[in-house]
Amino acid sequence: MAEMVGVSQPTVSKALRGCRTINEDTRRRVMEAAKALNYTVNRNAARLRSKRTNTIALVVICRPEDARSDINPFYLSLLGCVATAASDAGYDLLVSFQDETQDFYGQYEDGKQADGLLVIGSAENKRGWDYFGKLHEQGKAVICWGAPGDDLLCVTGDNRHGGAMATQHMIDHGRTAIAFVGPTDSSQRQFGDRHAGYMEAMRAAGLGPLPAQYVAAVTREEQGYLTTAAMLDSGLAFDGIFAACDLIGIGALRCLNDRGVKVPADVSLVGFDGIKATKHCTPAMTTIEQDFRKAGQLLVQRLLAVIDGESFTDEPVPCRMTVRQSSIPPIPRQ
Repeated sequence: MAEMVGVSQPTVSKALRGCRTINEDTRRRVMEAAKALNYTVNRNAARLRSKRTNTIALVVICRPEDARSDINPFYLSLLGCVATAASDAGYDLLVSFQDETQDFYGQYEDGKQADGLLVIGSAENKRGWDYFGKLHEQGKAVICWGAPGDDLLCVTGDNRHGGAMATQHMIDHGRTAIAFVGPTDSSQRQFGDRHAGYMEAMRAAGLGPLPAQYVAAVTREEQGYLTTAAMLDSGLAFDGIFAACDLIGIGALRCLNDRGVKVPADVSLVGFDGIKATKHCTPAMTTIEQDFRKAGQLLVQRLLAVIDGESFTDEPVPCRMTVRQSSIPPIPRQ
């Protein structure tokens, strides 16, 4: 195969292992040659030679009070993209859902079950993040998404830019009294970043930001519903809502519909995350969609870089706006 491609045997071996030091053109030619020769890697033999499992572990931290069926669909979308990225890199993925202190487990490296660990999930489970933070302190290969503190290596979305984008979109369509709905000082640091983007866009437009609105509740949907109800009951004047996440936005939209507030004629609404349920709201909800595919790739690439002792350049996961009916007021008929 090396002779067929015109490279050395070590280069072929690295390309077949998915080593990132091999450029894409060489990797492609090696894979095409392998296919032409009907060659497949004996993964068990490769693992014995490399002393690696060629497996990545992924833990989804859940809230103890949530059933598995209640997991935020954002994390399930992210999980799917991580699985794809791991497979593309030649790695298997071992997945575990964890919530209670007695169930936390991350000793995958020591148990020869995996070469490194990815952690995603609810930032509200502080004990879970403390546990996995200690693994990082012990020198284990751990990369996360959505950690509440700075003690873990993280891949993050461009939340501030997304918050500014959502707010500017409503300003561009004539909204001047836009409310941010969601917690700004919680363990969910991304909410604070999204609020900062909201503040930035409002001030840049010469508009006075409204105080952040938030009523605590068990679920995000309830938070959105109860907060919006409190805003309406208090007589707060607003013509736009930027929801800290899509689930809060879904709750807010349901409350507006129940109260007879027309969306988007009376109030525009934009969410954040890009979960599929936003397409099926009434009206369909505009959202800031994070690039799940890129997020999965960056999580896997950064973990493999840590495993290999290589450097890694931080870059935020880009986001884009998906505009639907909830945010654009109808054009008045002449």
